[in-house]
Amino acid sequence: MTQSEIQPICFEDPRPGLSKRVRALREAQGLSLRKLSLMVGLNKNLINDIELGKANPTLVSLAKLAAGLDVKLTDLLD
Repeated sequence: MTQSEIQPICFEDPRPGLSKRVRALREAQGLSLRKLSLMVGLNKNLINDIELGKANPTLVSLAKLAAGLDVKLTDLLD
């Protein structure tokens, strides 16, 4: 296959949906950024950036958030 035959992959950026879900779950549970950050061991600025759609969180970070928010990891990504 030549380079001219390779088609770029088109995908929908998952960050906007992820950011809304994380913030909604956090707020529904009455958690501040600081409290959630202490619960899950992530920097509150990282969580804020995730909620604003500015960060590309690692799978480990997402797993920590899911555990802290008492949801399955897939619930954050749907």
